[in-house]
Amino acid sequence: MKALSQAEIKLLLTMMSTGATVPASRLHSPLATELVEAQALVRVRRGSGFAYRMQDAQACRSFIAQSYGVSSIEGWLSAHEGELATRAEQVQLGGDSKLHRARTFKGFLIKSPKPIKATLRGEPFTLHTVPGTSLFIEDYEQLRLPPTVTIVGVENGENFQRAESQQSLIGIDKVVFASRYPQSADLVRWLESMPNRYVHFGDFDLAGIHIFLTEFFARLGSRAQFFIPPDIDHRLAHSGNRALYEAQYQRFNHMTITDARVRPLVDAIHHYRRCYEQEGYLPL
Repeated sequence: MKALSQAEIKLLLTMMSTGATVPASRLHSPLATELVEAQALVRVRRGSGFAYRMQDAQACRSFIAQSYGVSSIEGWLSAHEGELATRAEQVQLGGDSKLHRARTFKGFLIKSPKPIKATLRGEPFTLHTVPGTSLFIEDYEQLRLPPTVTIVGVENGENFQRAESQQSLIGIDKVVFASRYPQSADLVRWLESMPNRYVHFGDFDLAGIHIFLTEFFARLGSRAQFFIPPDIDHRLAHSGNRALYEAQYQRFNHMTITDARVRPLVDAIHHYRRCYEQEGYLPL
């Protein structure tokens, strides 16, 4: 992966401080894609092309810290512009004149309420977790499931921790639950390598639909589906969150709906001017 240069760090800092949009050509594709996945940047149309705008500066800082081991972007930049004199100080703030990707962990958490016959590194492996436990899969490239198993991606941490209690809500018998966090593209890369059906269980709001469309549907096509409970209209109307809708409206009102199956949900959200968070489906 291409290292981050001083110029790119300066560009990110400018975007954080001014809110300026920058043409896509100024940020190399892998970095921009991962910052979008981390919800730090958002793509916006600019003429016939597109640009990037800083959506969440703290998410950007967290991504750089976790991915490149740099606690202070400003400190790292100052060190390499000569404001910090000693080599030791430079090493503490990130090493050489470029930031190289240094992932501490790769992988994601999964849960399997019922035993699933899988293979790991070509060897038979029974995947099964009991309530209160999950498995962190590091070597996910070598994990294979039967094609009849559906993988359900769960956005919220509490919903994932209590996934067993929601299997009846999802209505799928052969299922493996996967957590999207820690935020990375590992989960979707794994999904791309297999033919299994994917169901996205996220928040019923514009941001959640945007995550599904841009991170999963864009790469998996129609075998990726956004889970829409049959009673969601009633919940939006009677216990939806209006403040959350208003907070997301400007950012996501004009997003392109590439999967027609989510159009009725988007229309209902706009009709009631409310969102509904997936925690509401946790049993009391």
